[in-house]
Amino acid sequence: MAAVPSAVSEALSLLAHELQRNVPCVARSSIIMGVLQDRLFAQAATGGPLQADTDAYVLQFRELLVQPAAAKLGKCKTPQDKVVAIAKFLRGKLAKAPAHKQPLHTQYLPSALRDTGKRQLDCLGIATAVLALCQQISQHHQQHADLASSSMMVSDDHCWLSVSGAPGGPEVQVEVTDPRQLQPAHLSNWLYAGGHGLACSAANVVMILVAGMMPEELKDDAAADNVRHIQVHMLQQLAQQHPQAMFYSNYFRWGMLLEELELVQLATAAESGDMQLLQQSAQLGPQQLQSQQYYQQSQQLSTGWQWHPSSCAAFGWLNRLQAALCGNTDNLLALQPMTTTHAANQQQPHQGPAATWHHISRSLLQQALSSVQDCTHVLQKYSACAGKPDRAADQQLLEAVRDLWQNMADACRAVACLQQLQEHEQQQGRQAGQHSPRAAPNTADDPGPPGPPVRIIGAEAPPAVATAGATLNTDGVMQQGKQPGDNHITADVPATAPVTGHTVHLGAAVSRANLEFILTNQIENSSWLQAQLTFMDALCAYYGDDSTDLPTNIVGYFVEVASTYTQSARTAAIAAVAEQVASSRMKALADVNTAAGCAWLEVAPDLQQLVQMPSSRKRKRKEM
Repeated sequence: MAAVPSAVSEALSLLAHELQRNVPCVARSSIIMGVLQDRLFAQAATGGPLQADTDAYVLQFRELLVQPAAAKLGKCKTPQDKVVAIAKFLRGKLAKAPAHKQPLHTQYLPSALRDTGKRQLDCLGIATAVLALCQQISQHHQQHADLASSSMMVSDDHCWLSVSGAPGGPEVQVEVTDPRQLQPAHLSNWLYAGGHGLACSAANVVMILVAGMMPEELKDDAAADNVRHIQVHMLQQLAQQHPQAMFYSNYFRWGMLLEELELVQLATAAESGDMQLLQQSAQLGPQQLQSQQYYQQSQQLSTGWQWHPSSCAAFGWLNRLQAALCGNTDNLLALQPMTTTHAANQQQPHQGPAATWHHISRSLLQQALSSVQDCTHVLQKYSACAGKPDRAADQQLLEAVRDLWQNMADACRAVACLQQLQEHEQQQGRQAGQHSPRAAPNTADDPGPPGPPVRIIGAEAPPAVATAGATLNTDGVMQQGKQPGDNHITADVPATAPVTGHTVHLGAAVSRANLEFILTNQIENSSWLQAQLTFMDALCAYYGDDSTDLPTNIVGYFVEVASTYTQSARTAAIAAVAEQVASSRMKALADVNTAAGCAWLEVAPDLQQLVQMPSSRKRKRKEM
C-alpha cells in the first residue's frame, strides 16, 4: 500500500479521540467514517480538512434530525415508546423502501443528510442513527435522560436497540427498521440470535462503523485493493490503541480482509508450477494464517449463537482449496501439463504430482469440515424454536447454508477427481515398468477425521481483548473473473453479516473434470461424511419435520456430496450418527428398512425427494 492518505490519518486521530472519551459520540464517529468513505470511493486526491466537513455534518445532524426528533417525544411515557417514536421520525425522513428491502451499504449518517439524491440508510445505518439520536437527545434534554440507557444489539444479520425497562426489570428490545417493541417470542429465531444478541457499547459501535467500510463496492480492482489495505491499517491501529473497543464482528471482518491477501499468495503459488512452493503455502495451518486466527478470536467473543464466525472460517478453508487447485483459472491445475519446474521439485520418487494435489485437497477439505462442525453447533442451539423458523427473516441464513453446501459439493468432487487422477498416474507408472510396487497409503499424510478447531496461543495471536469494562458478549453463480476469496460478499449489515457465494472457479473446474472422470463413489473417509450429515441434521431439525419442504438446491447439493462417497462410507457414516440425529429426515436415512434408508445407501434417484419433503406427507407441500 502507498503512503496512508492524510484523510485516513486525520480520521484515525479523530476516531481515537472519540474512543478516549467515556462515551464516544456515535453521530460524530458515523460522520467521520462517512466523509472518509466518500473521499476514498471518489478517489479524491485532495480535500479540505476532514474535521471541517465532519463539523458541518454534525451541525446539520442536530438541526435536521436531533431537534425535530426531540419535539416528537412529548406524549411518550416510556423509553421504549421514545425509541419507537424516534425511529418512526427517522424513517419518515428517508427515501421510502420496504423494511426488508433496505438499500445496501448506506451505513453512515452523511447518507441521510445529503443535499441531493435519495437520503437512505441500511439496517446498520438506521440502528446507529437512532442510537445517535437517543444519545444526543438524552444529553441536551433533561426530560429524556432515560434515553441514555439505549444500546445497540447485534445478531448475525440484524441490528436493533435495547433500552432499560421498568426498575429492576429486564431490558426492552426495540426494532428500529420497522419501529415497534419486540416481544420475547419475536427473539427466538436466528434473525435475533435466539434472544442472545450481543449488546454493543458506544466504543464497540465506533469499531463496527470502521469495519463497515465496503471496498467490495468499488468496480476498480486497484482502488478496492487500496481501500482494503487502508481498512486493515485502520483496524490494526485502533485495535492496538483501544483493544477493549473491539467487537466480535470486527475480528471476522478483519479476517476476511486479510484472507483476500493470503489467497492471492496461494493462487500465485498454485499457478507457478512449483509444487514445493505450493505445498508450503497450501498446508499452512490455523496457527499460521492470520485470517483464521481472527475468525477464532471472533468465535471466542461471540455468545456461541452467532453463525458468521464459524462460517467465515469454513468458507476460508474452501476458498483456499479453490485457490490451491485452480489458482485464478477455471481448470484444475493438476490436469494441466506439468512444467519443468513442477517436475524438478518432486521430492518423493513414488509420489507423483497427482498424489501431491490429492493430499493438498484432502488436507484443506478436512480443515473446512472442522469449521463446518462449529457451524453445526451453532444451528443446534436453535432447537428451542425448531420447526418455527421465520423463512423471510432467515433468508440470509438459507443463502449461506446453500452456498456452503454448494462449495462442499465442489470440494468433494475435486477430491474424487484427484483421487482418480492419482490412481491413473500410479497405474501408468506401473505399466511403464516401475520396479517399485505401488506404495501403501501413507497414513501420516492422511488428514484423517476432522478434529476440534485449533485454539491460537502465542505471540502471533491477534491482540487480546480486554474484558474489564467492555461489553462482550442467489441460488446463482457469481460473475466470472472474481478472485478466489469472493465468497465473502457483504450483506445489508456491513461488518456484521457477510453473505457467501459460490467458489466459481472450482465449480467450473470440476464440471469440466466430470467429462473425463467419474466423480461418484470415490471417497472412503466416512468421518468426513459424518460431519456433513450432522450439519444437515441440524438444519433439518431447525426447519422442522412437519409441513415445510427444504430448499431444493440445498438438498441437491447434499445429495451431490453423498454421491462422491463410497457405499461403505455412506453406510458407516449414517450408522455412526444414527443415535445422535434429531430430525426425522436423518433418522429415516439411518433405517435401512425405509425407502429413505435404501435410497441413501444407493444414492437412488428418489433420495432428493425423500430428504426434501417433510415426514408428514398428508399435509400440503409448501416449499420454502
